[in-house]
Amino acid sequence: MALLVIHVRMIVLLKRSHRKFGYHLRQLCNHRRDLSIVADTTNITGLPRCVYLSKSNNIFENLALEDWIYENTDFEKQNVLLLWRNEPTVVVGRHQNPWKECNVFKLQNLSVHLARRKSGGGTVYHDLGNLNCTFFTTKTQYNRDRNLLLVAKAVNQRWGLDLAINERDDIVMNGKYKVSGTAAKLGRKSAYHHFTLLYNTNLDRVHQLLHIHKADINSTATDSVKSSVQNLCCVEPSIDFESLTEAVAREYLHNAQQQENITELDPTDESRFPGIEKIRESLENWQWVYGKTPAFHIQRTRWIEINEKPCQITLNIHFSKGSISDVKFESPEIQISQEFKDIFLKYFKGVRMRREDLEVAIDNFQTSGPFHRSSSLSQFIVSVLLDTLTDRTAVDVDEVEVL
Repeated sequence: MALLVIHVRMIVLLKRSHRKFGYHLRQLCNHRRDLSIVADTTNITGLPRCVYLSKSNNIFENLALEDWIYENTDFEKQNVLLLWRNEPTVVVGRHQNPWKECNVFKLQNLSVHLARRKSGGGTVYHDLGNLNCTFFTTKTQYNRDRNLLLVAKAVNQRWGLDLAINERDDIVMNGKYKVSGTAAKLGRKSAYHHFTLLYNTNLDRVHQLLHIHKADINSTATDSVKSSVQNLCCVEPSIDFESLTEAVAREYLHNAQQQENITELDPTDESRFPGIEKIRESLENWQWVYGKTPAFHIQRTRWIEINEKPCQITLNIHFSKGSISDVKFESPEIQISQEFKDIFLKYFKGVRMRREDLEVAIDNFQTSGPFHRSSSLSQFIVSVLLDTLTDRTAVDVDEVEVL
């Protein structure tokens, strides 16, 4: 019996030791990532490096330039860093749902662009207080840690800030505030890794436009992850676009033992970038920005009065490629006829989730169809559709996804 007790105690002690060891190992790994800011970020590929700075502040022109460089450059011969920034824009990841990620209606009213990039990741807000860095290499040379460390090292050495890389490959300041996120596109031979760097972004505008995903929108789309964010200038007010681009470019070229030379590019120069206008048009097209949204459906339940009887109605509207594809009605009190569903689909099937398109369909449904606009069921349907565009709950200003 005594031997059994001793054996049990030994097992408990071993488990405790294992947990403690695992905890300290994780802490050590995280600490080493912090220390690696001052580690070697030299150009181990030995290839020439060049730094490009876009002259444009238009999101679609800059995304087109990024795509053109990716498709038309031999990264076996050189590595490229593209620096760029945009006028106010919300950018969703390749596999995201814009109606779930941002206030589309308010965005349009404020003349803020909405764009979809070709890389994955979460939704971000861009403006002139945000620097975007895109590192291009071959797929085999792709190394996001080296890129993040290079930028963090450049800022730390220039301004004495405390930037580090966390376990999600975000650049964080003072161990708490996220100042950058990360996303990438890996092809068969080439790759790029891009990320934002918040130095003086309008966080009030971020608060207005980005939000936590609505629970009544059900989708397989990638959801953003909220984080506490901060601007670099809150700690070091002297940081601006010119000094930041100069510091990052110097570190990138210095590691390749090259002269510090930044080449400015005009993304609208079709003679230098043949076919770039066509790329820009495709990125600005509704079918790409909204129509690439993974299939989703909106579910809403409400008590309404039908024939003077209170009824609980659950409405499911299905969307495919950004357009209405199907509808389902459920009620424990009454049976919604197939005829009503058919009438709904007659007026709404194929209608794009765009305000002007919906308003035309709604008007036809309420005036030309058999259901008057005062019908409680009709009003319920209309409110669900319009709320998807306009009814948004914003997150706190410091709790947003920055890529």
